Amino acid sequence: MLLHIGAPKSATSTVQQWTSTNRIRLGRSGIKSLIPASLRKPEIVNPFLRYVKGETAEIDVSALKALIAEAEKPKVLASEETLTNVFIPGYCDEATGFGAIGRVADLLEALELPGLEILLTVRRQDRYLRSCYGHRVKRNGETAEFDDWVARRVDLEALSWEAVTETLEARFGAERVTVVPFEMLESADEAALYARCLAPLGADVSHHLAPSEPEANATLSETATEIARVLNRLPVATRKAQVARIELLTRIHDFATALGDPPARPGLDAVTELCRARYAEGNARLAARKFPDIASSFAFGSA
Repeated sequence: MLLHIGAPKSATSTVQQWTSTNRIRLGRSGIKSLIPASLRKPEIVNPFLRYVKGETAEIDVSALKALIAEAEKPKVLASEETLTNVFIPGYCDEATGFGAIGRVADLLEALELPGLEILLTVRRQDRYLRSCYGHRVKRNGETAEFDDWVARRVDLEALSWEAVTETLEARFGAERVTVVPFEMLESADEAALYARCLAPLGADVSHHLAPSEPEANATLSETATEIARVLNRLPVATRKAQVARIELLTRIHDFATALGDPPARPGLDAVTELCRARYAEGNARLAARKFPDIASSFAFGSA
């Protein structure tokens, strides 16, 4: 089984979109594909989140194990970033980073799958934070400007992808942990990223189809982001109201982008320098170990 645990905001939707488009082809090659539509069920996700957030000491992976057991194919591909959604700063009142990786590893161990392979997609920390901020504005009601959000929500001392990878390798072995950078999209394309992610399964994806949707998870436009922060000041008490707000923001985004409004790109200069100082060396070591053949800016080689 290859389990793609995220991280979110690192081309996870892109990988899932390709997987969904090619589920029949994967099946023909002996691979059962479990995408978020299969995995994002309360009985699977809720016990995970409660444990990863530290709300319970009980580990319950029974629903996921039952779903895996039903797979009729000899190989299983599952992609679901809910396990690492807590990496996105802002899920609690404290500044957060990647500190929950130990609890994620606990859950993976509890699956007791001897053939488990883990896929981790990563992204350069400054760009990762910018994308996380856009996600929080669009989906979680964030009202602050980017710099204020970083200062209030982000633990800049706990954003090491190298440390995340080492934690997973210590539990499962280096050979069973694959790391693929979002930045591969800069030097290759979506098809190459998809092929790289599925490589641990030995899948031939040379004839797989590209998804019909050009963008898997579009960033809000500049104008839509400004409007979103205003709308987010309105109290939202129910899930239904939250969904309605997201749908409204999506319509505003579509209208604005149709008129040429560019994607929101908060300035990163200060955050980039902080992240470069803390993580450039670790990123470079991780790249040299896990994807030495990919030339990208993951190691802060370019702005």
